[in-house]
Amino acid sequence: MREDKLAKRNFTDRLLWTGFAAAIVAAVAIAWTADKDANEANAWSKWITHAQNVLEVLDDTRGNTLSALAAIQNYYQSSDLKNLDRVINLVSKLNRQSVVLRSLTLDNASQQNRLDQFDRNARRMTAIAENIIRSAPAFSQQQSIKTPQAAELSAAVDQLLEQLHQMNAAEGRLLTERTARARARSRQSMTVLGIGGGIVIGWLLIVGGYALLTTRRLIDTAKALAVSHEKLARVTDRKRVEDDLRALNESERRHAAQLEVVNKELEAFSYSVSHDLRAPLRSIDGFSSALMEDYADKLDEQANTHLRRIRAATGHMAQLIDDLLKLALVTRSEMHTEAVDLSALANDILAECRQSEPLREVECVVQEHVVGHGDPHLLRSVLENLLGNAWKFTSKKQQAKIEFAMADQDGQPVYFVRDNGAGFDITYAEKLFGAFQRLHAAADFPGTGVGLATVQRIIRRHGGRVSAQGAEGRGATFSFTLEVNHGGQQ
Repeated sequence: MREDKLAKRNFTDRLLWTGFAAAIVAAVAIAWTADKDANEANAWSKWITHAQNVLEVLDDTRGNTLSALAAIQNYYQSSDLKNLDRVINLVSKLNRQSVVLRSLTLDNASQQNRLDQFDRNARRMTAIAENIIRSAPAFSQQQSIKTPQAAELSAAVDQLLEQLHQMNAAEGRLLTERTARARARSRQSMTVLGIGGGIVIGWLLIVGGYALLTTRRLIDTAKALAVSHEKLARVTDRKRVEDDLRALNESERRHAAQLEVVNKELEAFSYSVSHDLRAPLRSIDGFSSALMEDYADKLDEQANTHLRRIRAATGHMAQLIDDLLKLALVTRSEMHTEAVDLSALANDILAECRQSEPLREVECVVQEHVVGHGDPHLLRSVLENLLGNAWKFTSKKQQAKIEFAMADQDGQPVYFVRDNGAGFDITYAEKLFGAFQRLHAAADFPGTGVGLATVQRIIRRHGGRVSAQGAEGRGATFSFTLEVNHGGQQ
């Protein structure tokens, strides 16, 4: 039976490690793909800018062509040769703009062919206008207007406008195509980042569940050891005591071996969470930040909203990883018990809270000379969580008050932290001390739901108990004890 359980556990471990390796490979591949898509989107963005520049020059060229057409029409109406001089000047501008267009469209053979026709028509316009000016003295006003050369001049302008229309339509099609490709690359990059976030979140949930399962194994093993000791105390017969002792020793050896295996599993998963999972998180956050900084003006509002949500989710996952590690390490750290000035610790912690939010007005009452016996680092963690919660849940009170003190209950000192903040429904008091359990929305009071679970584990290691009292909208009181005869007031 035991061999079947061990084989099943080994299979589960191999399955988890295989999934972990697959998640790492997928995250790296997704990061590479996102970087490639971002580079391609940037390249398409440059081509879009290039097409817009060509369209701007074409618009200016068309304006000069229309001005030339207006000058020719004025010549028809007035027979003033100055209008033809203006046509020649405008054609000179058209030639310069043709040079600019030719340099911008070197990669487009069809546009180059249209520019060749454009240049020929421009030269033809210049030649016609100059001939009309030279032959003007030989004709009367009406004869000058009706010459074939005047008609050819109008036809040349019409051909220029048609060629500009064709060039403008071609560049418009290019702009539409390039814009569509750039948007497609951006959507693909967003999809890749979303898939990467889902993979990391899914793996985090698997690791968290396995860590909680391993912790329950430790608790069950500890309970089994306690039951074995109770049986030993009831034995009165010498022979039975010897048999039970042998059985107990064998059981303790098995449990010790199981504890060693579980501890190694916790260390391995802690290392995976704290090191291997942080790399893909940083990659997702980094590429998301790069997209927001470099392409915020090219992405629509919905895309920018998705990027902000991805960055917020990665930040929340990083905080979950840190809190999960802290929760696992609470029961594994070595304890060094001594007399601890809890009043001084409370004052230090509240001073740090004030420093973090100097504009808040909070009445803090700390009873002097309250001393407890325990590990100073662990007891500081208890007060940081309890006083930090009190500071957080009184943030919406105009006249907030936080109190730390000690009372005597049946000859035993009871330490408590009281506040007049948001409080809670007493029906769910037991849920408060469960890992990742929350009674308030994260939007109202941020947090991960690990602080009170940490407090309960530390107090249990000190042989004490912790409890909570409160009501919604009327504050809360969290009380705890330490091992009897190891706490008190100087």
